[in-house]
Amino acid sequence: MELDATLAAMFAAHQREDPSASLGELAFRTLRETILRGHLQADQKLSENQLAAAMGVSRTPVRQAIHMLESEGLVTTQRRQITVTGFELEALEEVFLVRRALEGLATELAAINISGEELEELGEVVELMAFYLKRGNLAALQQTTREFHQRIYDASRNRMLITMLANLWDYIESAGGAIGGAERLTPDPLKGHRIILRALHDRDPLLARRLAEGHVMTAKDSMLRAVRNASHSPGRRTRLGSVPPREGKGSD
Repeated sequence: MELDATLAAMFAAHQREDPSASLGELAFRTLRETILRGHLQADQKLSENQLAAAMGVSRTPVRQAIHMLESEGLVTTQRRQITVTGFELEALEEVFLVRRALEGLATELAAINISGEELEELGEVVELMAFYLKRGNLAALQQTTREFHQRIYDASRNRMLITMLANLWDYIESAGGAIGGAERLTPDPLKGHRIILRALHDRDPLLARRLAEGHVMTAKDSMLRAVRNASHSPGRRTRLGSVPPREGKGSD
């Protein structure tokens, strides 16, 4: 079955990326990505045996994964039957609101703590983003865009923020089939990054925070618009699990 092959491939990929992760954690990451990318549709019925066989694990890791997915509202369970609920647009908006708050704080702290060397390297990342954008290399643009933000998070010197923001990135990227599908609708995808960089150079924490928060909201609006267009259901509650998976990745 196509679904079984998809689950097996995703599980193997996550295992290669993080060999030290538990089987339960790997199963959770696999199933969450499968749901958010649209391979598992809203209201689809699943069984522990089916999922365990597809991923090549026992039912215990699958149960652990289902509990985590249920806590995130992606599935429901009743009498051992698992039902995919998907990820509604309203939930994605909530995630972006959390990211706005955390991103603003991380960028404010970075403006205080970032070193001269880190600023220089951050500027080089922006130039790489411009290079890839000019050539239409969206996969490389996505990678360097995330690197830009990750370097700012690292410069905040706050480990909790770094971890939480990394998780939010993973969630939003998966939910939208990549954040960059939204960025392609933004007239100047580099403008926000350049002005944030300038605020960091100026060591202006409050301005850096305000710019970062605005940048996240611009990405949110563009991404939600793209998802609504893809769903062909404007003005309705839309489950991202029902939106066909997108190809390729862009930037935030």
